[in-house]
Amino acid sequence: CSLSASAFRSLSGLGSDDPEVHILTVQEARSLSNEIEDRFELRHESPQIIIFSDGEPIFNASHRRATFETVREFMSGIETQKPSA
Repeated sequence: CSLSASAFRSLSGLGSDDPEVHILTVQEARSLSNEIEDRFELRHESPQIIIFSDGEPIFNASHRRATFETVREFMSGIETQKPSA
């Protein structure tokens, strides 16, 4: 769909300083998509971005919010909350 294509293009803007990205194409990996949905109780929406930390989802955005700007905004919020060394 056009939203998924737009999200894919947007995520190509992530760089080496951004979180590692893995793309799951639901049509090619339905069982993995179902496992993620069941294990983490996250309703599948497409396109969708899920950020994990320590094996647990800490952020979920879908549809028009599935952009690299949304990821960077969320990650910058985490960075500002980290205690300084």
